[in-house]
Amino acid sequence: MGGAGSADACRRVGEHYYTDRLPTEHMDTNTQEFSKCPFAFVHQQFAGKDAQAVNTNIGGRPCVFARGIQASQLFYDQNRQTDAVASDAAPECVQALLGKGAASRSVALLHGDEFLTRKKQIMEAFATKALERYWTINAGVLEKYMESWIQRGSVFMAKELDDLAFEISARCFVGANDPGHVHKLRTIAGGASTLSVSGDPAVSAAVRDALLEMIDEEMESEMQIGDAEDEHALDFLMQGEMNLEDIKIELAHFLLKGRDSLGRALKCFMLAMCQEEAVRQGVEEEVAKVTAESEDYAVHGNMVYTGQVIKEVKRAHQLGPLAWRVVTEDTKVGDTQIIAGTRVVLSPAETHKDAKQYTDPDKFDPARFMKDRAEDKQNQGWCYVAHGAGVVGKGHRCPAEQFTAQAMKHFAIVMSTKCNWTTVDGQDFTLDDSLTPKDQLHLQIIAK
Repeated sequence: MGGAGSADACRRVGEHYYTDRLPTEHMDTNTQEFSKCPFAFVHQQFAGKDAQAVNTNIGGRPCVFARGIQASQLFYDQNRQTDAVASDAAPECVQALLGKGAASRSVALLHGDEFLTRKKQIMEAFATKALERYWTINAGVLEKYMESWIQRGSVFMAKELDDLAFEISARCFVGANDPGHVHKLRTIAGGASTLSVSGDPAVSAAVRDALLEMIDEEMESEMQIGDAEDEHALDFLMQGEMNLEDIKIELAHFLLKGRDSLGRALKCFMLAMCQEEAVRQGVEEEVAKVTAESEDYAVHGNMVYTGQVIKEVKRAHQLGPLAWRVVTEDTKVGDTQIIAGTRVVLSPAETHKDAKQYTDPDKFDPARFMKDRAEDKQNQGWCYVAHGAGVVGKGHRCPAEQFTAQAMKHFAIVMSTKCNWTTVDGQDFTLDDSLTPKDQLHLQIIAK
């Protein structure tokens, strides 16, 4: 590590870093392309290069895209939490969405002791008791959707899975049971996304405030705190030491991430089941075995192969937002010098395509996560960053990692035990920028 950086670098840390909100025709080429699809733009920056980091400019400001072990450590090593900070790092629209300018900010925008304290509190919403309760809630949501799919017979699953992900999140995190309330939440949340890099911060702030108001309404009308049959993330968090404003902004974040990331995960998991015959067979055989006597919470721990498929889905596809930091001291990633004050973006997608880390990385291969290969455990796990890396309760690793995996396993159980399904012939599975297949995952579904 170098020195503390110049006064100019310190000034840059305090500036807003985001894609300028100009009409497209007035943006520079980089900003146009990054605004259109940040994931594709990052991929283009690394195309044909061995570099671990690439310098560029976005919105007229310096930005470094990074991948690999050193980059992951800079972002997620607990011993380096002050070397690359989250504050003022994400695009301004995301910062506004997650609380900047409001009474409280999400843990995603915190660092240092404030971050560690909040993260410890948040983990109460993802402890075993909470995850077991969410499993029961998910069962009811999945049953409702499956009944609808069987009744219709011909289903375009991509939109259904986006809606399913949102409803699971709304039920588990804010306790929204009423269909009208869920619809209203979905409509409000549609105005912004944690995946955005070029939205209007004013719009994001309006979405945030509307969601917080809806969470207030939910608390007043439906939440019965302390009722074991009605517990949601709100209840678990209120049993701790967080103040109400902090709780509400975290719940809004969970709701948005659930829609953005879980929706992508479910679509890509279903895509793998459609395209990879061996994957479908392996999942269905495992489901039949582990659910022979019960489909309760405990079965998810026995779904080893399905878990490997889920990990491969997460490795092969960019399911969550890009990770952003501002470095506080001069540093290097690979051969690239990064000046203090520069915004750095970590690309999980590029990290997961490293041929030195992963055998035939472009192949969909769940077996890479078997114990005898354990490719994700090489280099102390710094090259598997689908949810971040390091200790989940202490670093910037996503607290909902296990929740997401459980929801996907539960979906696999329902698709394998409650229906028979086939893909409609001749459809195009090519993914667009939102990881939605071109022909929307068209399935024929009948009751089993």
